[in-house]
Amino acid sequence: MSKHLGTLIGTLWSSLRHEAARRRDWLRLAASLPPGASLGWRTEVEGGAISLGERTRIENNASLHCPLGSSDRCHIRIGAHCRVWPGVGLYSAGGWIEIGDYSSLNSHVLVYGTGGVRIGNCVRIATHTVIVASMHRYQRTDIPIKEQGIEARGILIQDDVWIGAGVTILDGVEIGRGSVIAAGAVVTKNVEPFSVMAGVPAHVLKRRGGLNILPEQHA
Repeated sequence: MSKHLGTLIGTLWSSLRHEAARRRDWLRLAASLPPGASLGWRTEVEGGAISLGERTRIENNASLHCPLGSSDRCHIRIGAHCRVWPGVGLYSAGGWIEIGDYSSLNSHVLVYGTGGVRIGNCVRIATHTVIVASMHRYQRTDIPIKEQGIEARGILIQDDVWIGAGVTILDGVEIGRGSVIAAGAVVTKNVEPFSVMAGVPAHVLKRRGGLNILPEQHA
């Protein structure tokens, strides 16, 4: 047997084992589904600490990753009446992700839960939004950034928030109840309830409910 053929067989065998483990995790999650919930056959499932609420629908080609043994706190919990569209990736990344009831994540939303991500009830998240609950340290210049570790403070998105397409939400941020984040915004600091935010970095455009006064104009 040539060296190349042996490498090919080894690669195929490793790939088959990995796929079998994912299919096992899919079957385990599918067997535990509550009434009315559904899980797309082509959705990637890795790990066992994953749960869905009643009537929550996970479409095909989404990814739910919470590898066993990666962390004692590792879990992904999605509440009732939620919708997760194709291409969504939920990665615990050593932490956790919790989503409340009646929330939706549109296609190609990515969530990395290293420091913990909590998304409330009735939250709408549009396509290509990225939520990252960690940040690389980069202060030192004598060693590569990849060797300086990370900070992970977590992200909280409260109830009734609408997040537009292509938004980026960085670690340590809390988005207050009833807020709207415009498409393409980069959220780097806390958002007060009922704020409308836009820009890079995101800033307040107005307040919902008729209070169209910027914070710096209060004085």
